[in-house]
Amino acid sequence: MKYLRLTITDTLSFWDDYLSGYIPALASSQTFTNWYRVPDEWLENSTLISSRREQLLAHLYGDNWLFGNEDGSKYVVLAISEHELSDAERAQRLWSGTKDTCYAVSDDGTIERVSQDAM
Repeated sequence: MKYLRLTITDTLSFWDDYLSGYIPALASSQTFTNWYRVPDEWLENSTLISSRREQLLAHLYGDNWLFGNEDGSKYVVLAISEHELSDAERAQRLWSGTKDTCYAVSDDGTIERVSQDAM
């Protein structure tokens, strides 16, 4: 298993008929970090495989997140940063004592929220 720190900056955006597109509310953007334990094959050269990154985003925002919500809003990811933890970083348990959320991904792709101790 590999360990991954994923930091995302996102914002809620709303559809604008005049511009025919979603307008992000940049002033209300937020940045958060989640920690993941993922199967080895999810990473290639210390980077998430694109389809696996999309799977994690769908888990966070909902399966149809790219299509928007019923109220005309949609989350837009402004920035995403990922970092595979080294053995030394894993031993330090960098996620411990943070307010960040931890997830474990099983070999079949099931994503489960876990406690910091269970990471």
